[in-house]
Amino acid sequence: MKAYEQLLYLLIFGSIVYLIYMVFVKKYRYLILLIASLGMTFFVSRFMTLMMLLSALIVYLFALFIGQRNQKLKAQKETLSKTDYKELKRKVQKVNKRLLILGIILNLGLLIGFKYINFFDSIFNQVLKWFHADFQIPIFKILLPLGISYYTLSNTGYLIDVYRNKYQASKNYIDVLLFTCYFPCLLEGPISHYDQLLPQLKEPHRFNINHAKKGFLIILFGLFKKIVIADRFALFVTNIFNLNVKGPMLILGILCFTIQLYCEFSGIIDMVRGLSLMYSIQLEKNFDQPFFSASVSEFWRRWHISLGAWFRDYVFYPVSMSKPVMALRRKLNGKVSTFLETFFPSCIVLFVIWSLTGLWHGASVKYLVYGLYYYLIMVIELIIDHFISHETNQKLGVKISRIFLTLFFVNIGMILFRCPTLTDFFHYLANIFKSSNVAFRTVFEIKEFIIGIIMVIGLFIFEGLQYRKINLYQKYLSSPIALRYFICIGLCFTIIIFGVYGTGYLPPDPIYGGF
Repeated sequence: MKAYEQLLYLLIFGSIVYLIYMVFVKKYRYLILLIASLGMTFFVSRFMTLMMLLSALIVYLFALFIGQRNQKLKAQKETLSKTDYKELKRKVQKVNKRLLILGIILNLGLLIGFKYINFFDSIFNQVLKWFHADFQIPIFKILLPLGISYYTLSNTGYLIDVYRNKYQASKNYIDVLLFTCYFPCLLEGPISHYDQLLPQLKEPHRFNINHAKKGFLIILFGLFKKIVIADRFALFVTNIFNLNVKGPMLILGILCFTIQLYCEFSGIIDMVRGLSLMYSIQLEKNFDQPFFSASVSEFWRRWHISLGAWFRDYVFYPVSMSKPVMALRRKLNGKVSTFLETFFPSCIVLFVIWSLTGLWHGASVKYLVYGLYYYLIMVIELIIDHFISHETNQKLGVKISRIFLTLFFVNIGMILFRCPTLTDFFHYLANIFKSSNVAFRTVFEIKEFIIGIIMVIGLFIFEGLQYRKINLYQKYLSSPIALRYFICIGLCFTIIIFGVYGTGYLPPDPIYGGF
């Protein structure tokens, strides 16, 4: 099934499940979510659903083993002497660490086996080619299970949190499975935290009219971004890259792709969050007006927030506190300036994070370079920020300049993200500086382009007001009923009239749906 069909079924299926959920016995409503989630996963992925069941089972068992050992240790604290308890704690933590590592290897092994096996095969084949070997490892065409990149990271986070004693391990496999397979999050996330999501999934929510109204509006807004803007700009982007356009037209195409990707990804996340809110389930925010960022670092704090938060909690902190990094800090202490004491360790930590971030986006050298591209920019930003005072950065002119500079670097990154290979990336990068070879009308239908620009302006006015901390959703809920109906009906008609769909049109698969 195509990813855009998955999106359609998500909304239709989610609406039907919502009606059943609200009339079912309150105590067992979570079972409706579980059955619906497993049913949808099986409908889309068939036997690949076993991978989800296995991932949940792995983290459930290992978290349970670790949690039980922690509980036994806690129970003996009062009965043992301080020395004996300290020794027992050391032994328990040593075994728990081994259990954690094994659990992570098994869980991430599922993701690596499906998503990265061909990446490693291609590297190995290249090595064999260098040595003039007579054979090559075959490259397999593997269908990724639905949502595997998202639920694998969520489950790994759960296991690490239990190891850290952040909360107790669940004694019920059904709870872990429900957290793993909650169906709105499977297509494009967000990546969830167990202690934030599961209590909401298990709670027998009553019907909340405000949640239903706000959730429905968020869904409509997500549909607007996806169908009216993203799918319209996808037509422009496809034409530009297929026709090998050069010069200013190519620059315009890159900007169009950035808009397409943002409106598509954030639009789908809006639909997921809106649908969940109708169940009275609050999902973590995944976007926070990223195009108003004054640095690339800030951009990535506002873009795909749940992924950045996962790497912060489960990679950044452990690597920062690892023995090699701490040893480097001690070695630099007092021998270099205060800035360099933190700069060099930060470079190591950021290198690890952005290498992994790049590879999370795709199993190829191109995506690794994509991650390292942002790593290099962030390192340069660290150096520049050291020499520019905070007061200077806060000046309006400087801030606006930095916003445009950030957009420049982000759009360069978007070329790399869009191109199939590094060779294509350098090809398109060179084409930017060549004269235009295609007429505007060949790529863009004037009417469609004007509609798209008007819609984008409206979107950025909305985002700008939110950036200024104006809670438009709250204002909507507190506005007169006539105005609320007008807004909803207006959005519906905008989607129906200006949406890109219908006979002969094949919408593109969501770009982040393959991750």
